[in-house]
Amino acid sequence: MNSTAPPRRRWPWVLGAIALTLVAFIAIFDWNWFRGPLERRLSETSGRDVTIGYLDVELARHPRIVISDIAIGNADWAGDTPLAILRELLISVSVPSLFTNEIVLPFVRLSDGSVDLVRDKQNRANWQLRKSDQPSARTFDVQTLALNNASLSFRDAVQNINVNAAGETRSEGPYDSRVTFTGRWRGNPFEGTADTGNVLALRESSDPFPFRLAVRVGRTSLNAEGNVGTIRDFSQVDAKVSVSGPSLGALYPTLPLALPETPPYRITGRLIRDGETYTFENFSGVIGNTDLAGNARYERRAPRPMLSMTLKSRSLDLADLGPLVGLAPRTNAAAPAAATSAPTPAKAAPAKLPPGKVFPDRDFNLQKLNAMDADVVLTAATLKIPEQIPLENFSTHVKLTGGVMVLDPLTFGLAGGTLVSSITLDARSDPIAAKASIDLRRVRLGQLFPTVDTIKNTSTGSLGAQIKLAGKGNSIADMLATSDGTITAGMAGGRVSELGVWLVNLHGGKLIPLLFGGDRPTEIRCGAVSFAVDDGLATMGLFVFDTEESNINGAGTINLAEEKLDITLDPQPKKAGILSLRGPVHIQGTFRDVDFAVSGQTIGRGLGAIGLGLLNPLLALIPLIETGPGQNADCQAALQSVSGAVRQSGKKVSDAATASGESSTPAPIVDTRKRTGPPAPIIDTQKRAGPPAPIVDLPAKK
Repeated sequence: MNSTAPPRRRWPWVLGAIALTLVAFIAIFDWNWFRGPLERRLSETSGRDVTIGYLDVELARHPRIVISDIAIGNADWAGDTPLAILRELLISVSVPSLFTNEIVLPFVRLSDGSVDLVRDKQNRANWQLRKSDQPSARTFDVQTLALNNASLSFRDAVQNINVNAAGETRSEGPYDSRVTFTGRWRGNPFEGTADTGNVLALRESSDPFPFRLAVRVGRTSLNAEGNVGTIRDFSQVDAKVSVSGPSLGALYPTLPLALPETPPYRITGRLIRDGETYTFENFSGVIGNTDLAGNARYERRAPRPMLSMTLKSRSLDLADLGPLVGLAPRTNAAAPAAATSAPTPAKAAPAKLPPGKVFPDRDFNLQKLNAMDADVVLTAATLKIPEQIPLENFSTHVKLTGGVMVLDPLTFGLAGGTLVSSITLDARSDPIAAKASIDLRRVRLGQLFPTVDTIKNTSTGSLGAQIKLAGKGNSIADMLATSDGTITAGMAGGRVSELGVWLVNLHGGKLIPLLFGGDRPTEIRCGAVSFAVDDGLATMGLFVFDTEESNINGAGTINLAEEKLDITLDPQPKKAGILSLRGPVHIQGTFRDVDFAVSGQTIGRGLGAIGLGLLNPLLALIPLIETGPGQNADCQAALQSVSGAVRQSGKKVSDAATASGESSTPAPIVDTRKRTGPPAPIIDTQKRAGPPAPIVDLPAKK
């Protein structure tokens, strides 16, 4: 009787035999048989010719697919160079995931590969492959990507970018991969390295993805280290960033930050990206000789990006603001060595001005003014300035919207008071339309000239002024050269150095006791000046400076286009004296080279004294005897015409002294201005019963 084994005992042997057969089949099977069908399938789906040199499968816990000598053809318009060449591609596969919609690839290694990416000016990109009519529902999760001698070439004619990069897998702390790159970024040469973590984020993950970046574009360097939340779109970034370079303005257009020109800088802070919003938190550093700290926020939005900043400085070097108004940056200011809490001193050097000029003539960048919107607040506790400039602190609020920049307020501490401005630059048109409203408030006369002891030690009182100008031009010089408006200043009461007043009077007799017995202050009754500005020419309509010792009137013009002035001051002493050479004083020349001259009438008196002195020394005093009396000015009337400026001084028109004294005909006011028509009238605010002071025209100075 034949016995047979139970069926349940036979099945394990059958399954084992089948498994051994499959293993043997896989081990000896020539997988290259699938190479042709795979090439055709890949070529059909991509729309490019795909060739494969060798195909094999290795058995393991996660079976590995090895594909060698892969080439992917390029677009017809992109040339004969293949889009990609790869000596070997190794892919490990999780078998259970083959039965799901997400295929897990635990490990992918690319060896000796190169990719050539191109986008032309027509916005055609060779990496844009044919799209399937029925997209696959399956996705791939690449968990680890290793690069062995991989390179990338990227040429983008739209963005003007040309990059060559090479990547490799290595181990350095948290960084397992390094990419080295060189090229040109929007016209500027650049180079750098990027270190990344061991997961090259072709998968979604909530784990932080570490990176370290070092880039140099031209003379600008950027270093960053931190984490990327989502590698696919870099929409989440948190990193410490340090950037340095010759000028913040050089970042544009490499970065979409239309910042102004600055001296060399170095800044460090924390950069956080959240979608389309970038914040630069708690940054600090130096720009030129100025320390800066603050926070910034940049939003990519339509129609223009928005930059918001709050900046503070403990000590701001005024020369570092020069490039903001069109001055050439300082060339010998050393780049800051480190971003520390205090600025690293750089060798002082003034910002460059055009030869012989005072007003900056470099054009503002209209493209930058229209490239983005901005809201910036800057405050400085103290200023680094030459000691003869009485500025004390600085603050401003800048808003840029749609090409219109408004600085309101722009404030300086000035001589114990404030200089408050509101300035508008409308860059929607070419040339720029500019408006300025400037107030000098409660400026202390005794602090206005800090290096002149005669004024600093004896002068008191507050000065106020108002300047309202409007002009067109792409530089400060052009705006002023075409400007229209008014300039007024006034003060009521105070004291001033008697020495200074009598120097204007050229009153030698009074000067003798001052020189040998010390100076003393003289009371100021009032001071007022006004200019009407028409197409860059400021014509003096009123000048009165009345003290208990003298009344000084004036007339003249200031040419803002040519940066020249032609002003006559006529001092009228109120007391008799000897050794007086009183007469009109002419102030002429350029803003850089001012010339003070005494009128021909006064010189004639001096020559007459010399002639009489040859006969008898006592007779020489006759031409130099000043009999007076100069008249008190009508301060009420004078200050009423500049009442707005008087209010800025903290006084009222009613605070001025009233005119008194008998009327008399004052000495003539001499006018040496060049003109083709009749002489311009001199406004005289003195009360008198007699005829007005005659105007004497002298030949122009050669």
